[in-house]
Amino acid sequence: MIGLDRASIWVLVGAHIELIDIGIRKKYRHILGRKILGDTQNYSIGKENINEIKVIGHLNKTSTIKIDFSYPRSNASTNLYPLTSEIEKKIVDDKVLNLIKEISLDNEITIHDLFYDYFELAIQEEVGSFYKFNNLIMMFYRALAREYDSKDSLVYSNYRTAMDRFYSTGFIFKIMTGWQLKLYSKAHEHNKKNIEKQKGALIKLEHKITQSIIKKVCQTNSVNDLTIRDISNSVKKHIGEKLFKLIVNELSRNDEILKKKFSNFDSRELSNLVRDFEEWIYDEKIINSIISRNSDKSLRQIERYRSTVKIALLESQIRSSPYRESFGNIERLSLFINKLLLIECEVKCDYKKHLTFNFIKKRHKHVGFLEEKKVTHQ
Repeated sequence: MIGLDRASIWVLVGAHIELIDIGIRKKYRHILGRKILGDTQNYSIGKENINEIKVIGHLNKTSTIKIDFSYPRSNASTNLYPLTSEIEKKIVDDKVLNLIKEISLDNEITIHDLFYDYFELAIQEEVGSFYKFNNLIMMFYRALAREYDSKDSLVYSNYRTAMDRFYSTGFIFKIMTGWQLKLYSKAHEHNKKNIEKQKGALIKLEHKITQSIIKKVCQTNSVNDLTIRDISNSVKKHIGEKLFKLIVNELSRNDEILKKKFSNFDSRELSNLVRDFEEWIYDEKIINSIISRNSDKSLRQIERYRSTVKIALLESQIRSSPYRESFGNIERLSLFINKLLLIECEVKCDYKKHLTFNFIKKRHKHVGFLEEKKVTHQ
């Protein structure tokens, strides 16, 4: 599911700031403007889908109006699901246009005069259990932190009484000025604020992009010229592919660490090794693939190693806090890449080829640490 969530639209109108102030207070009774700096007034609305209105007065008696609003709350009581329909986007844009005309009395404004100050592109999918995505969330966060020196980041966690443990519910990460990522459990956020609860788990990747980045990525920030499809295709091309490469690089780094530590190991220490390096073990299949490919022992002995690894991971999984899930993460990675990064790719892991990413459209493999020679077992 791909759609728009929150956004801010700005327009230059031929009306003085005092006239607009009268129009806003007439439209929204008991709402008073709060002066910020100079000729700038901010109005906290909080009604229907309008969050706030900002008015900036200029010397030539014109003004800039910024409307901060929610796309999904135009036709729903909450923003549990993003707005996905191009027709509904057009309807909401027209409502914002009519609001601007109403409060400014400038009827010459058209939809072509409206521009995005920012928008949130939301990519959301239903999943079985969100807490099982902990390894993926933390691996993705490390990949971003290794690439970008961001001080504006925040990791979320929650407490599950049934497990008596904490688990990750996502994070916010500022990639650069004008682009912020938020990966989180939408159901948890929704259930904290609403009486009607969401029962199924929802994982949501949110791109908050401001107009400077919008212009670079989408070539325009015109409200009328940008469709949801245009925005999602641009994000996929300019951002999704970059994020995919960061994930592959992070998994490659994990591989190098594990190959060094799980080479010529003492079999009696294998369980302890697994627990010591669990942070870099994304999935049971990956660590057992590394052990199988690097060992010169007999197949029977390697099968014993695989069994020991599985038992060690299961035992650690029972005790760990925050909660870790070491099984089924290849499938979760495939869902994340295909559904949230919008990269059509088949993800597999086996003892023969290790971890592979096969692009469905481009018909080629991502090469690098994925293509290695396998040790022949006697």
